[in-house]
Amino acid sequence: GGSVNPSGTGTGINYIGNLAYATSGAVEVNNVSKSLVKFATGGETLFGKAQFFYAENANDRFAYTVKFNGAIIAQYFVFGPADTNGEHLLSNPVILVIPPFTEVELIALNIENSNSRQQCATFMGQVY
Repeated sequence: GGSVNPSGTGTGINYIGNLAYATSGAVEVNNVSKSLVKFATGGETLFGKAQFFYAENANDRFAYTVKFNGAIIAQYFVFGPADTNGEHLLSNPVILVIPPFTEVELIALNIENSNSRQQCATFMGQVY
């Protein structure tokens, strides 16, 4: 594949040699599902990690979803960084093997309330 946005943020995938990566940057997310990263692979297979980040200190719970071709592959429900009672995803990346010709989407949703909170998602992997 070719480079979409080699040095910035956005929803697309970027390639440098056999490295593929995507970074959403901080995106405001409320109680409506929001795509943080969305891309389609070409003929390559990608093996790597997706990770979601809470970009501001708050207590809202979030659902983080990984979809391949519209189907849910993984979904996590986590507490905000200021909440000491629940699970936090920051240290637990999602390991992914992404087949050729797959649309990948990393989604965030505030399941606590309608407040907008800044969220980030990244993907980094090897191209095979």
